Amino acid sequence: MSKQAIIRIIAGLLVIAGLILSNFESIRPLIPWGDPVFTEEIPSERPPRLDRRMVERFAGVKVDEIISTILEERVSSPAITPLLAAHSSKDSLLASLPDAPLPFPEGATPTDTGWLQEFVTTIQNKVGSTPSQDEIWQFNLALSALKIEDSQILEGSRRDTSPPAESDTFAIRLTNKPNDLKAPFCSGDFNGDGTVEFVSKGGAEAFHLDTSGRFFPIPWPALTHPGNGLFPADYDKDGDLDIFVTRDNGLPNSMMRNRGDGHFDDVTTDVGLLSFNSTNLAVWLDFDQDGFLDLMVGGEEHPLELYRQNKLATFEPVAWDLKLWIPRGTRFAQVADINNDQVPDFYLGIHGLQNRLYIGQRSSNTANWRFKDILPDLNLGDSSPSVPGHFFDFNNNGHLDFLTVAEGRIKLIQNTGEGRLTQITEEVSLPETVATAFGSFDLDNDGFEDLLIGTDTLEFNHVLWNREGTDFRDVSVTSEGNFLDKPIQVTVSDLGLNGQTDIIYTTSSGNVRWLQPTGPMGRWIHISLTGNPKDGTKITVISRDEDWILQRIPRTIRGDFSLTIGLGEADKVESLSVMQPDGTEPVEPLSFLEPNQKISFTIP
Repeated sequence: MSKQAIIRIIAGLLVIAGLILSNFESIRPLIPWGDPVFTEEIPSERPPRLDRRMVERFAGVKVDEIISTILEERVSSPAITPLLAAHSSKDSLLASLPDAPLPFPEGATPTDTGWLQEFVTTIQNKVGSTPSQDEIWQFNLALSALKIEDSQILEGSRRDTSPPAESDTFAIRLTNKPNDLKAPFCSGDFNGDGTVEFVSKGGAEAFHLDTSGRFFPIPWPALTHPGNGLFPADYDKDGDLDIFVTRDNGLPNSMMRNRGDGHFDDVTTDVGLLSFNSTNLAVWLDFDQDGFLDLMVGGEEHPLELYRQNKLATFEPVAWDLKLWIPRGTRFAQVADINNDQVPDFYLGIHGLQNRLYIGQRSSNTANWRFKDILPDLNLGDSSPSVPGHFFDFNNNGHLDFLTVAEGRIKLIQNTGEGRLTQITEEVSLPETVATAFGSFDLDNDGFEDLLIGTDTLEFNHVLWNREGTDFRDVSVTSEGNFLDKPIQVTVSDLGLNGQTDIIYTTSSGNVRWLQPTGPMGRWIHISLTGNPKDGTKITVISRDEDWILQRIPRTIRGDFSLTIGLGEADKVESLSVMQPDGTEPVEPLSFLEPNQKISFTIP
């Protein structure tokens, strides 16, 4: 071969290499040994699964056996053994401080006095550097916990750790109740005995709550491999609660089907839900309103997936088909019907990308169902990535309002009906903070939903009193609810069925805090739906007080088919009605009820 021919061959190869490199991203999904890198642009063809090799390898194998095999392989291959997350100085300080709200009460004692003393000494002895504002704040929290007098501290180093003073007219106090729950947890009547079980520690254990307010362990068919999230629902419509268990670190999720007595079968592979994508969250919703619950799952490294359930109780992925495309990083999700069109809408908090508020757009053909992101239309400014969103009825007009975070502060979007959303942040008093979790509940039973706003570790959480749908008053200190931990998920429920709405939240460190309201509260009525209730069912209470003033209180069932509604000073419940998402009334309304009682409806 001549020298000239060799030069031509090399030149040709270089041209081909240049073409390949310039179009690498478009052809990468076709390369069998490489994983695609997804962008926000919807792929023109169905994207390959990132876990396809694992799905092929373990086809037909039970999930427990799959997990055992993976973990054994990781033990024998230290190079791929996952590293534990580093424990931050903030977490260490929080763990050493008194487990109490700010300002620390007189009798509150540190959990680890020695660690705090060492921390204070370290900050004081810093040579040649000026402490950061965070370090000064942490330094003063430690000083406050150790009850060190101002005179013993160098001038200029002392800061007031007490939150701003509040009015003490709010009479409700939040009692920090001891409990044995560990995150993640869920609750429900799983064994059909009419009582609520609390499944804890990712499915490893369960408890009942006795009449004295204490958790006691009960026999439970514990999961061999607990998960990082538990999401109960009666997905197969057989009358008992099943549990979808999510797992991270590349381990498969599990669909645990309830036999009816609290014992479960893992049917993950049978129903088409086997995956090896580390999962952050799952949400049940009937997106196409066909009467069968569908499942949305999201995680850090893989695209959001929506699994549609068919009449055979099996699931098929349809997110890409419906142009619902989030390439990665979904961390928060909440579902609600914003515009009352009987179609679920949902908010997604996404790490590294703009958050989304999707409105479901129905079609007679499920394949043409679509979702429209309306968050850019709300003029919130730059949306803070990966933040929670929350739906609740701020002013009792029967339409769900929306809370989120943008431009470093909480923003409130008011729903005036038919999907008309207006920002009213400047009209109400909200703390200027970045929230880590939201929870809504009627703390004083006046008929309006109050708020718990979770904040970052070592920043105090906020309790906001709803002033009859016109404004909020910060009662964090007065109510004694301003703890320093970092809530990441808030659950509210009347655990004792006594008219007191308990607040249970999971913290970033995996602990569970239970806050129980005490004090002079308004009257109440507790409603539970049994039989065949549907998510999105509306409960409407019309009450009258001694001055014959009527109050209309609407509530929407979302996730929990029992709730307590505060009645304020009402003497009578003039009517109590139930309306399903399709506008029908499955049971006759009740009239002229006495307050402070429990009512049950059986939905056909």
